[in-house]
Amino acid sequence: MDNFITPSSSVCHGCGETLIRSFSFIFHPPILAIELWGGLRALDIVLNIEASGSFCQYNLHGVIYFSCEHFTSRIITNNGMIWFHDGIFTGSRLIHEPTNISSVPVTDSILAIYVCDMYIV
Repeated sequence: MDNFITPSSSVCHGCGETLIRSFSFIFHPPILAIELWGGLRALDIVLNIEASGSFCQYNLHGVIYFSCEHFTSRIITNNGMIWFHDGIFTGSRLIHEPTNISSVPVTDSILAIYVCDMYIV
């Protein structure tokens, strides 16, 4: 996630360098929904985010995908179980995926959901 620093599409009129957009937090929101961009090869499983001098550990709890005009998702439980949902094919049921959280696919991912699970002193 590159420490919440991303290049923008704007260029400095003085030096011609690409401007950088930086994000910081004043407080820890309980949930973070982070828009993902093309070219992402892997998701961070854990984010340690600082806000006003304290840290919170955010764990990946979901990924939303979009492909062929259709949304799907993966939900990750507190104990690391991964559940796949595709309303067209599975209806209201979730399908358990016996895989490791570090191998959650990122192809076609558009949103990552993180939950603040622990404050770090």
